[in-house]
Amino acid sequence: MKRISFIFALALVAALAISCSKKTDTATSDMGDGSMTTPAAGKQIKPSASAMAMAASPTAPAGATKETSAGSGSLSAGTSNNASDTDDSWVAMSDIDGDGDEEQVDWIWDDEDKILYGYTEDDAVVADGVVATAMLIAFYGTGNDANQPVGSGWYVQGVGEADSLQAEVDLWGCMFDANGNATQCGACTIDATNDAVVITSTSTQ
Repeated sequence: MKRISFIFALALVAALAISCSKKTDTATSDMGDGSMTTPAAGKQIKPSASAMAMAASPTAPAGATKETSAGSGSLSAGTSNNASDTDDSWVAMSDIDGDGDEEQVDWIWDDEDKILYGYTEDDAVVADGVVATAMLIAFYGTGNDANQPVGSGWYVQGVGEADSLQAEVDLWGCMFDANGNATQCGACTIDATNDAVVITSTSTQ
């Protein structure tokens, strides 16, 4: 979250300073005068074909660790179905966001729900100047419980700076089809129970 102060000096007999702050919230918020703010928009991406293809039949490399969730902080999704359930996790350089550059991605394969998650903290500046500091992408795999097309999925970005608890304050994301094309975007929340994203305020970028 960004908090920006503007100081205006007015010179008459003495200098008068006025400061104000602006705060961007995850959902539309009331400014107190009846007007509403618009949630910060993230950067719309088209996942790479190679990343989408991994979802069909993910194979963890040698040395993979065992985890129970993907991502970090508010940009996370649980993958454990019971107290003893763990899933393969590994780190690899991948062009997950289709920009032609490889990022360090933390992958985790939820082999029960058949969802491949990728998490990266490769920063990207969005159009309104707010920084997207991290991104969690979910790709539906073959035989997924949600009955979604293989390779389709969703992504969520942490828009803005992390707060004192290192949790992304504003979440923005998209759902995309099996060709990687966005079908709906906007401010959102992660529905960990159903392994899905919930768009709370539709917008595009």
